[in-house]
Amino acid sequence: MSTSASASTIPADGAAGADRAAFFERLIKELSSNTRFIANEESGAGVKLVPRAISAVSNHRVLHEQIPGKDGAPPTERPHVAFILGQTGTHAEGQRLGAAGTTPANVKIDDQTHVKFTIICKAAGDDIPELADFWTDQSVGLYERACALVGGADAYQALLGNRAQFVRPFVREHSGNKRDISAIGGLFANQFLPLVTKDIYTTVPPSAGSRNAAAQVPVRTARKRRAAEVQDLDGEVPPAETQEEPVAPAVTLDSRYDPTLMPDHRGSQFRHVHAQLLQPNITDMNGNLIAPWDLANALRPGTLFIAACNLRLWDMPAQGAGGNGQSKGSMTFQTCIESLKVIRESDLPLIDASHPVVPVQSAQTAVQLPADIAEDFNSFAVSISPFKTLIPSDVDMPDASDVGNKKTEPSAVAKGKRRKA
Repeated sequence: MSTSASASTIPADGAAGADRAAFFERLIKELSSNTRFIANEESGAGVKLVPRAISAVSNHRVLHEQIPGKDGAPPTERPHVAFILGQTGTHAEGQRLGAAGTTPANVKIDDQTHVKFTIICKAAGDDIPELADFWTDQSVGLYERACALVGGADAYQALLGNRAQFVRPFVREHSGNKRDISAIGGLFANQFLPLVTKDIYTTVPPSAGSRNAAAQVPVRTARKRRAAEVQDLDGEVPPAETQEEPVAPAVTLDSRYDPTLMPDHRGSQFRHVHAQLLQPNITDMNGNLIAPWDLANALRPGTLFIAACNLRLWDMPAQGAGGNGQSKGSMTFQTCIESLKVIRESDLPLIDASHPVVPVQSAQTAVQLPADIAEDFNSFAVSISPFKTLIPSDVDMPDASDVGNKKTEPSAVAKGKRRKA
């Protein structure tokens, strides 16, 4: 990967172009020096990558890193975390940030349904050779992790050549009539990397919540009596009672919200009774958590971001031909988001929400990653911004116990909505 940039490789046209050039020059320098980015060869140095089954009865695997012990101590293991750079794609390319996530419209969503957001990661700065190199090297890093998940390069190649298996690699390509689907264009127009979040709703075990919980004894309303009381003796209608202002929910990693705060949580597809909407660990450039209902705006196509991800393999055996089973097994390599940070906003305008949402007060994100990884993740991009205070240092990060009490400025997306209003 190239490690230096010159003004000649980064287009600059006027003040905006000069700012863009300066930003990407600093970005390329930081990318090259940070060993946790999967594009850098050093990202796997000093650790042994080993696949570990999710459970004793499961074929599904999570990639772990084995760290040598000190002073004769045995090695320790933890899930491998890869830093990934990209810019967001479009809905047509598979990005799903609505209330249904990736669930098809014909599938009902209830308290037992697992729903996740999908963020499409595309090559950033396709006109900048250094970033094109970075995307290529990042794809190589993901290929190496795929090999580690199945037992080596030979095993991975054999898997790709096995006609009895559907294989979905980490980095995929649009083909056929979707060839021109990308809004980015250029060398990597057809390549994309799907990133998935954790569940966006709490899921209630069948023993803890019944599907019939909402089937209560109906009670007749007093609509006729209320209608008669509305008119006074002179036949005049009294003014309507004023309603109290809704209380803005605090946004923390521990927050749980009413699912209907998602603008598109409407219609017969949704049958939630007890489920609550969860807060993903996704932050804006200032380190403020982004509320779930603001994600479609905050991550609109062309948003540049970094993500800390775990790498998984979902190994689904063939169920046999006919019936509801699949005649082939499937091996799906999946990149799962632990934390994501916006480092440059999209130039596209904000999207109008289908209905107004209560503004929220945001708190800086708590750190869930291991301390050494979180330090690198939260300190990244300090020098690439013209404003040195945009990304808080690890010292400024609140403790998990303080997140619910510490308030900061609302996210840039929330500010934009209020200014527009």
